[in-house]
Amino acid sequence: MDKEELPLKRLMGELKKKTIQLEKAKKNLEESEERYRNLFENSPNIIFTLDLDGRINLVNKAVENLVGYNKEEIIGKRFKEFVPSKYLPSLLDAFEKEIRGIAVPTMEIEVMAKDGEKIPIELLHGSVPIKEKGKLVGIQITAMDLRERKETEKKLKESEQKYKDLFENASDTLFALDRLGRFTSGNKKAEEISGYKREELIGKHFKKVVPLKHMPKLLKLLQKAFKGEIEEAEFEVEMKNKKGKLIPLDVTARIIKENGKIIGSQYIARDISERKKTEESLRESEERYRKQFEEALDAIVIADAETGIIIDCNRVASELVGREKSELVGKHQRILHPPEEIEGEFSSTFKQHLKEKEGQVLEAQVITKKGEIREVAIKANLFELRGKKVLQGIFHDITERKRAEKALRASEKRFQDITENTGDWIWEVDTDGKYTYASPVVERILGYKPEEVIGNHFYDFFPLDEREQLKDAAFEVFDKKDPFVDFVNRNVRKDGRVVILETSGIPIIGHDGKLLGYRGADRDITERKKAEKAIKTSEEKYRTITENINVGIYRNTPGPKGKFIEANPAIVKMFVYDKEDFLKLNVSDLYQNPEDRKKFSEKIMKDGFVRNEEIQLKKKDGTPFWGSATAVAVRDEKGTIKYYDGMIDDITKRKEMEEELQKSYEETKMALEGEKKFIEKTSHNFFNPLCIAKGYIALQLERDIPEETRKEVESVKRAIERIKKS
Repeated sequence: MDKEELPLKRLMGELKKKTIQLEKAKKNLEESEERYRNLFENSPNIIFTLDLDGRINLVNKAVENLVGYNKEEIIGKRFKEFVPSKYLPSLLDAFEKEIRGIAVPTMEIEVMAKDGEKIPIELLHGSVPIKEKGKLVGIQITAMDLRERKETEKKLKESEQKYKDLFENASDTLFALDRLGRFTSGNKKAEEISGYKREELIGKHFKKVVPLKHMPKLLKLLQKAFKGEIEEAEFEVEMKNKKGKLIPLDVTARIIKENGKIIGSQYIARDISERKKTEESLRESEERYRKQFEEALDAIVIADAETGIIIDCNRVASELVGREKSELVGKHQRILHPPEEIEGEFSSTFKQHLKEKEGQVLEAQVITKKGEIREVAIKANLFELRGKKVLQGIFHDITERKRAEKALRASEKRFQDITENTGDWIWEVDTDGKYTYASPVVERILGYKPEEVIGNHFYDFFPLDEREQLKDAAFEVFDKKDPFVDFVNRNVRKDGRVVILETSGIPIIGHDGKLLGYRGADRDITERKKAEKAIKTSEEKYRTITENINVGIYRNTPGPKGKFIEANPAIVKMFVYDKEDFLKLNVSDLYQNPEDRKKFSEKIMKDGFVRNEEIQLKKKDGTPFWGSATAVAVRDEKGTIKYYDGMIDDITKRKEMEEELQKSYEETKMALEGEKKFIEKTSHNFFNPLCIAKGYIALQLERDIPEETRKEVESVKRAIERIKKS
């Protein structure tokens, strides 16, 4: 070989080696670009780039899906063309800061879609600078679609408002205690029944409003509840309101748990002299997404589509399952999922993503190194990497969302339990008066199932003769958007019977201030009205008897100098007063001897009653007369005498007759005494000769006398004995 060819050959070898290296580098670059392109295009986040003039020069599929324009319609336009003018000042300020390298926090704005819809998005913190030859030529911005989150927030707010309305306006008393027995909440009815303002009630221990005699029972129940021995209890108890009045209550109590721990107790109480709160909803914000593979907000895992071996994963994936990256790469994708998610060689979602169309989102579970189960939504795309088919999965952690949904379901379940067990019919109507909701209690009250009531107007159930009048009155309230309480109305049941209902309701107002309808409750008071009517009839009957009876009936305050409270016509007439003057008297003014009043008062206070007590009384003009008094002491709940109820009968004539009878008796007795003395004297003069005759006859019988004479003498003896016996 010529010496001149050697350098040339050597040069050729060098060139060939360089060419191979360049081709390899090119291939690696292409693979890297392909990987980034897939991440960029298939990211659930909204990603776009702007030049320094604010023009859009690159967008991913999420942008197209968001605004409804294709790439050709978007690229080249200024970003501000898609943003309402009210956001432009702050947006331009943020853009300028990003270009200067100043960090800008996340901000919420709206973008205008092709169909005119304004879509809320969140521009995530920190943009990615784009440089060419070391010079800044633009920035990459990542954003999130907030529609789903906003809708969830709206539903949660509506649910909270609905529960709050029901709690605040429930016809029953609802309140809650913490583990120490202190009030943590209470509704309007709790304020009304206790007499305390809410700020006075909160923090107060329940023993301040419950009589001491009930404490052992209540403390025993609370101890059992907090030990987990019981979850619900029903009992009767008295509440002492702010004025000291004791109010009997029928109470249903349940324990309150949070994350499996007992934190307190809640109560539904009904005033049974005439006969629960705390619900909270959880709201958790979703994790924010990052811009690139390693900094993405969602976990990203790339696995061999044929073997399932994990090729790569980002930092969030490591955090999601609690394992280092080195513990995941090279392992089978089964390591990410709990055993029940595995089907054969792969997880069920991995197999499904291989079969389903690209971009399919499936919900699944992942398991952490410590065994904790996390809920995820997985979006996967199949593509080639270095000649191999790989499956890229973007794992969105939805654990908190699931918990929030569970909490929301629990909240709705608690709301449903309250509406179904409160005893009242809970309802909602629209602005036309049509029922849009009816709790199951309606079947007990009206005989209709909820689905039979929904769609009908509330006035369809009024009796025909009252319908128009009640309908007009109701819609007057609707026009004013006023709440109403205890509106008494008659409804016709399915079986034709008429029931009397007590209705309360509050307006449902939209965000724009417009009336959406009314929400409220109906209570069946038919039996109560019957009882009230019976009581009224009884009172009228009693009043008629009292007013027309000839016996004096009265009510007066206790004590020696009590005052009259009530008096019937008979007693006023008895003492010859008019009623107005009579009621001004002290009771002692009617006694001839005031000491008799004192003795009467002491006796009734000691025994609680006096029966047929004869008293010397006097009329207005001083005329004395005898009265027979019967009275009873009436006491309050504490045992204190409130007043005496009694009646007086004028027994003057009876006393006069008794005196006449006594006089007659004395005269008769004296006459009988004189007669007795006469008889005694007469009998002495009569019986002395008889005794002499009897002695003489005895002597004759001892002698020897003829038989015939003896018989005559014995006959005389027997006659004398008969006389003496008589």
